[in-house]
Amino acid sequence: MKPFMYEDSTIAIEILLLIFPIVGCFFLVRRLNRNEASRSSRMTIAIIYYLIALFVASLPGFALYISVSPVYFTVSDRSGSWATVENMSEKYRTLRQDHFYVLATGDGGKVYKRIDALRRVEELKSAGRSFELRPLKTSKSSAMSYQSEVDSLEASKEESFVHAITVAEAHLQKKLPADLFIDAGTRGNSAGLMTTLELIHQFGEEDLLKGHKICGTGTMDLSGSSGSIGGLSLKLDAAEKGKFEFCLIDHEDYKRAVALAKDKGLHVQLVDISTIDDALKFLHTL
Repeated sequence: MKPFMYEDSTIAIEILLLIFPIVGCFFLVRRLNRNEASRSSRMTIAIIYYLIALFVASLPGFALYISVSPVYFTVSDRSGSWATVENMSEKYRTLRQDHFYVLATGDGGKVYKRIDALRRVEELKSAGRSFELRPLKTSKSSAMSYQSEVDSLEASKEESFVHAITVAEAHLQKKLPADLFIDAGTRGNSAGLMTTLELIHQFGEEDLLKGHKICGTGTMDLSGSSGSIGGLSLKLDAAEKGKFEFCLIDHEDYKRAVALAKDKGLHVQLVDISTIDDALKFLHTL
């Protein structure tokens, strides 16, 4: 989804609004020409009138920009894929040879205010790097709400990972090792779904992959439901670059993912997933 931006939706209105002060100045100058005022006086009055009219004409577009334009954005870049076992202790990485892969982007979960998002976009453009700008809000919020959303997103990274362990244990009906994971700094909320599958794959009796190369992205809650993620366009690029057969996508992102894949001409097969059970049912068909 393309973010709503001021330049895209109001510039035509602003041009129309600016015509009025120009026309007004034309008639004002003609009226002044009939009077005895000096040429310099006529021009000064015309310029002052135009500036005032320009300011008034700009107010509707500015008000629209403030009231409708999103307040917060995520800016994602540096897409790639990594095996879910990379966060696991080495002694648990080789229980099975094949692994599930997570699609990831840089700064995918970081929230920016509008002006900071635009600065970040300019930095990425200057560096010649691809990126995806995603709006999170469509109305203005207070600084307290902004901080609350940042804290919520940061907390969800750890929560989604912990939920993956809990859901996997429920499916396996056994406790997993306490020293299972390392390097908490690389965990992300969008790794929840694939981490859950990896745990069931590694510690269960069944080989879920059966030699297939599968990637995906999506959060995980305690009920076993997956959730929407950011940086979808770049993550699909990573799936195609990694030459994966299948890519598991959360249901909320699926329609957009299909549209993006069609526009980009991608060959990876997308799979609509709402819960961990949906993912397991799909894997059992392979």
